[in-house]
Amino acid sequence: MTDEAASEETRPDQGRRRMLGAILAGFASAGVSGRAGRAAEGRALDLGAITVTDGTRVRALEDVLPAEPTLLHLWATWCAPCLTELPQIASFAAELDRRGAAGRLLLVSVDRKPFAQVRSFLDDDLALPDLRTWQVADGPIGSAFRVFGYPASFIIGPGPSLLWRHEGSLSWTEPGVVAALAERLRLNR
Repeated sequence: MTDEAASEETRPDQGRRRMLGAILAGFASAGVSGRAGRAAEGRALDLGAITVTDGTRVRALEDVLPAEPTLLHLWATWCAPCLTELPQIASFAAELDRRGAAGRLLLVSVDRKPFAQVRSFLDDDLALPDLRTWQVADGPIGSAFRVFGYPASFIIGPGPSLLWRHEGSLSWTEPGVVAALAERLRLNR
């Protein structure tokens, strides 16, 4: 047995790391790294197959999006970063309300549990009874936006078209973030 083979036997992670490196290099050379393949800003979105519910009715996602640029936020009850930022999103929603743009934030839960449990989670577990949410009833919302993880936020414009995207958490109450989102939502015009 060679010294290299013996070394890999005593350190099994080393072989796995090399294998993972080779796989990632293959993906990168195939164009599947970073933002490649993700929903590109400015492209038209096909949301026709996606329906959402508010617990009382089911509607096409396109039908609940206002005509103005709207911030669509995808979240889940099982997503740890989502739980941290939902109270901040409630503050951001109140700021939008103060600016006369209450309907320009659309929260959509990707949970598979019944809507009543999602609503109860917001009301009871997070004490956010005023935070309005929808839930995916049917359709490939993750695929439509080419999302690899949650939370994920998008600004959707007419068409509908994708104007901006962000995967991961945001500091929803930080003044710079609020100002940047207000600008992207065209609230300052």
